[in-house]
Amino acid sequence: MTSCWCRNPPPSEEQQSRTRNMAQTSVESLYDQHIPVQIIWKTSDEFNRMRRTINHVVANALRDGVIMPRNPENYGGEYHDDYEYEWTVTDERYRHARDHLQAFHTLIHAGASDNIIGQQAHSAMEHALKALISANGERYQQIHDINLLTHDALMADPHFQFDPALDGSVYDQYAGWQEYQVTQNPISHIADYQKIVNSDIQAILTRVQEIRPPRSE
Repeated sequence: MTSCWCRNPPPSEEQQSRTRNMAQTSVESLYDQHIPVQIIWKTSDEFNRMRRTINHVVANALRDGVIMPRNPENYGGEYHDDYEYEWTVTDERYRHARDHLQAFHTLIHAGASDNIIGQQAHSAMEHALKALISANGERYQQIHDINLLTHDALMADPHFQFDPALDGSVYDQYAGWQEYQVTQNPISHIADYQKIVNSDIQAILTRVQEIRPPRSE
């Protein structure tokens, strides 16, 4: 169990030790068993900057964690979870999707294996869908399932007329947890697969740009 505490300036060694002991005691009392507790200290500036990232521990804590103390009046008034990403997450997902899509094309021309090509296609589609969900001001799930992400994206953006030509299950064969499995329906065996993948992902990226053009390259 990890705890992030926002404080500026950082607490003294004595304060850190006292807080660790209190946290450990509270957790063990709550769960009635020993659970390791790690305290990660961040200043207010660090906390506010890192909460805008995709996978930093601060962003994960805000998404999945529990604020302690629960009474907002005791939280110092420095943090307000209004989910204003300032578009950083959308921008990062957009750029990752674009980069993976470019790698997808490059690896095809280089004669790379189906597995490597498929991984790039999956990553490009996943990032593009998460960029679209985020661009619409919604939280995306921390999942890799393309069909579920497509559903979430269309729910977040009901005016986007998108009917993917390639089923998400084809992409999912190349997601991380499937890397060592036998591919049942290789992406490279699908007619015009390069054109289809490019068309689907470009449609999503174009929609993201319509909603919110990336701030910088």
